[in-house]
Amino acid sequence: MKTRPSPIKPWQRMGITRSQYFAARPWKKAGMSRAKYEQIIMAVPQEILTEIRITAEADSLVERIFGKDLAEDLD
Repeated sequence: MKTRPSPIKPWQRMGITRSQYFAARPWKKAGMSRAKYEQIIMAVPQEILTEIRITAEADSLVERIFGKDLAEDLD
């Protein structure tokens, strides 16, 4: 009997751990239910999610290196 591979979870698609996902509660920040948020995350192409994650990491690095004021000026 073949076992079905487990579906990819929303936090895996976002490139974070399960504990990071539940600690951040991104569905609350987005102002929607967890089910609706996860439905949207699963519908977005992986390339888009990867680009968003890379941009957020870059912004975080700029902020840590140069400070929040300079990072805001660059936007």
